[in-house]
Amino acid sequence: MQQKLIVLAVAAFASAAAFAQTNRPASSQQQQQRPAASQQQPQRPAQAASAAPGKPLFSLYGTDLSLYGVLDGGVSYRMASGMDNALTVDSGISEDNRLGVNAVRDLGNGLSLLGTLEIGFALDVDSDEGKDIWGRQAFVGLAGGFGKVVTGTLFTPHYTFVSDIDPFQAGTVGSYRNIFNTGSSSSADDFLAKYCKTLANIEDDPDDLPEQCKNVGESQGANLFDPDRMDNAIAYTSPNFSGFTITGAYSAKISGHDAGTSKDYKMLALAPRYTSGPLDIGLSFYTITEADVTNITLGGTIDTGPIKLHAFASHNQQDSNKTDNFMLGLTIPFDKKHAAQTSFNYGRSDGGGNAWQFAFGYTYNFDEQASFYAALAKADNVVVADNRADTGRAYDSGVGIQAGLKYKF
Repeated sequence: MQQKLIVLAVAAFASAAAFAQTNRPASSQQQQQRPAASQQQPQRPAQAASAAPGKPLFSLYGTDLSLYGVLDGGVSYRMASGMDNALTVDSGISEDNRLGVNAVRDLGNGLSLLGTLEIGFALDVDSDEGKDIWGRQAFVGLAGGFGKVVTGTLFTPHYTFVSDIDPFQAGTVGSYRNIFNTGSSSSADDFLAKYCKTLANIEDDPDDLPEQCKNVGESQGANLFDPDRMDNAIAYTSPNFSGFTITGAYSAKISGHDAGTSKDYKMLALAPRYTSGPLDIGLSFYTITEADVTNITLGGTIDTGPIKLHAFASHNQQDSNKTDNFMLGLTIPFDKKHAAQTSFNYGRSDGGGNAWQFAFGYTYNFDEQASFYAALAKADNVVVADNRADTGRAYDSGVGIQAGLKYKF
């Protein structure tokens, strides 16, 4: 509670200044700053006298601070075989709601100390996002001519890369994640981890735990085939060499406090990427030890002007089980205010059969920071999460429709 009051106090102190910076892998049709690559929001026309984009909003004890955030909400209508149709009011449909603080301190000789704290929240219910106040991003690091190195709770290089390629940027019912998760056994792993953690809290003797709990850590993460965040992490991003960068990351335990034991799910990731002119291509590789998970994804975008092409192919393997995912998409900007998106996702798994999804979207930008969005998706034989094409249960086929407003500052 005290931490939340501190955040609100900082926001109130800075409310007189213009602020227009963001830092999180986008899940919508508007790009925003990411751990590996960034695009900063232009300043508001009515506040032209304030700090320019990317410049500090105010300085505190020699450290430049800036605030950023997203407010996103709307309505969803879901139809799925074997389930009741549902009309709901949802929060964070195209992009998760958040409030963040960026800090940069000039150490001289081209070296800077940097840090980010980011809290997630919901608009449709009176609660924050999870138990950890800084559960979205929380890191500190150094940046200079050598590149950038940060440590803390980070977005994975895999998620940063793949969500960039998705025309829906991992948001709305059109998200690639509806199909990408097909066949993953990570949900069962996570359920078992939480179940075993509960038993461990009430059992005096560890030997009294069920046999299946003795090789499970406190919490092993919710998605091993498409992880978006990693705790206990350190990451390095190289300088830009004529459009080429490479990001490497390591997590001592992808979710929860690391115990330094063989029970922790450790993650090693590598993501080379080339961005120049209309071309943005790259490769993502990661492995999660103790879970025998390996993923390799190749993809990119080509912006021709009238249309933008999106594509990726991904291969996951856990022990002898294989899952392959493919995506093809288009973004068609009609002008600076109107744009349409479409994508086709296909997944095949040794354990879960085949799944596919067609999605169509539309975005209207009122200005640089406010937008309206709508999306329609038809999916078959998938298991998806809340605010996507269904409510987290398996179904043979389903349709999801969403529309909402988003404000980024």
